[in-house]
Amino acid sequence: MRAHPFPATFPAPVPPGAELAFYLVFGAFVVAMVVLAVVTITWAVRRDREGRAAWVRRHRPGVVPDDRTVHPPMTNGHGPRDHSGTTAEDPE
Repeated sequence: MRAHPFPATFPAPVPPGAELAFYLVFGAFVVAMVVLAVVTITWAVRRDREGRAAWVRRHRPGVVPDDRTVHPPMTNGHGPRDHSGTTAEDPE
């Protein structure tokens, strides 16, 4: 009969500080994930409230829409296209 490659005390004994180190690192990870979730949810709720308030302001009766809120300026360096298919920067 062959001998088992592991000793009779399987699983192997854990070094004295390994459990404490694991619990500290895992606890820090859990705290970081909770903080990240709270910050993300707070940011999303704040942006949603601002967007809804702006939408309500734009859709009140008697409010003349501002062209900047209806068509916000482009940020990629291109102007809006007119119906002819040319951009506003074209000198034609």
